[in-house]
Amino acid sequence: DATGNIYVGHESGNSIVAKYAQTLPLKLLSFTAQKENNNVLLNWQTANEVNVSHINIQRSSNGTVFTTVGKVGAKCCEYSYVDNSLPFMVYGSVVYYRLEMVDKDGSKTYSEVRTIELRGTNYEVRLFPNPAKDFVTIECKDAKEILIVDYLGKTIKQYTNTSQPQTINTKQFAKGVYIVKAMMSNGEIKTEKLVVE
Repeated sequence: DATGNIYVGHESGNSIVAKYAQTLPLKLLSFTAQKENNNVLLNWQTANEVNVSHINIQRSSNGTVFTTVGKVGAKCCEYSYVDNSLPFMVYGSVVYYRLEMVDKDGSKTYSEVRTIELRGTNYEVRLFPNPAKDFVTIECKDAKEILIVDYLGKTIKQYTNTSQPQTINTKQFAKGVYIVKAMMSNGEIKTEKLVVE
């Protein structure tokens, strides 16, 4: 009935009542996302973690369609996850994260959405024009090496003389999306998306 009791029978006109414990839903105490170089660090804390199977980490580039990018088993109650698999199509834009908490019976609940702006104010890789048709000029201060990487992760061009802007003939490239990686003198790696039309 509405009180959470199950009536399982009666004896001499008196009801025999079996009580059952209702499981409280998992409670999310906190959920944060922060940028760490080219990765995103997610931290969260939970309570009432009963009958929880696992937690899926989900990411979106538009805030509407989410894809699971990681999974952690329920262990209560503090979690940390590093997303180091950011796809090239999201660099320089906002990325959305949420947690999908899955119970052992398959039911799911979702966290609030957290957003990360991947391009910081000190982002120093400049590509122009971009999209590029015939050529592109790459400019990056303090880079010791610049790589152009295709969508399979293969390096197709490498430049070490980076003190001056590099103008590259893009007619030699197939149409598509590439990543320009600038290996900085301080050990950082800065990236930017290049579209070749």
